[in-house]
Amino acid sequence: LSPRLCDALMAMDVMLCTASIFNLCAISVDRFVAVAVPLRYNRQGGSRRQLLLIGATWLLSAAVAAP
Repeated sequence: LSPRLCDALMAMDVMLCTASIFNLCAISVDRFVAVAVPLRYNRQGGSRRQLLLIGATWLLSAAVAAP
């Protein structure tokens, strides 16, 4: 394989592994908040919060894999 392709595959590997770990962390934090403050959690906009968490997870994992 060419050096550029190897670098791209390595970066994708790091990004996808990091995204997986960050997604598990985001799910854990979301479940903790749902259990800790259930009445307040249900009143907040669910889909907007979920989109924000997913976006932040992928942005952070891309930032980790970029260097």
